[in-house]
Amino acid sequence: MVYSLYLYPHLSQEGAVALSLKKSAIIKSLTDNLIIECQESTLNRYSAGKGLMEFITFLGCSPSLSDGEIEPEIKIHVYDQITGVGGDSVNTLRFPACKHLIKEPATLLQQSINHPYWQCPECSNEGHIEQINWRKSAAFSSLFIEITPIFPKEAIPTDALFSLLNISSQLEWGWFYSKSSQ
Repeated sequence: MVYSLYLYPHLSQEGAVALSLKKSAIIKSLTDNLIIECQESTLNRYSAGKGLMEFITFLGCSPSLSDGEIEPEIKIHVYDQITGVGGDSVNTLRFPACKHLIKEPATLLQQSINHPYWQCPECSNEGHIEQINWRKSAAFSSLFIEITPIFPKEAIPTDALFSLLNISSQLEWGWFYSKSSQ
């Protein structure tokens, strides 16, 4: 199973549209710092640049990216509204309070766009989708930067990468791991 490292800005509903306007500044910053290769992409897919390894700390098998054994790719996902992405986790996810297992977290995230609430199928406890501890496996935003392939928990974004993203977008950023997008 192939996993990715996702980076995302924390934002409010009002910021969703404004962030899509900042996409070009974010891409320019990633290109200027050699994190992505400078090339136009209609699919928002980019080859990783030579500088990627300076902005990600690799703890295990992922250093094979630097040896050229694996070709890393960076994808930029932009949505016109705040969207839940991820959910396919290496960690066990549970509903708050009752602690019953969340059997289909990705499906729960997809329905959150129109219905941001959950209900445990085993005990009927319910609450808001953001109450769930996604354990670094999902997030809500309107822009995501996906770096793939990454082994979960073995690639950590550096403070320098967050500083770069904070400056180019004027927003604070977070990260998580999830199964790669197609």
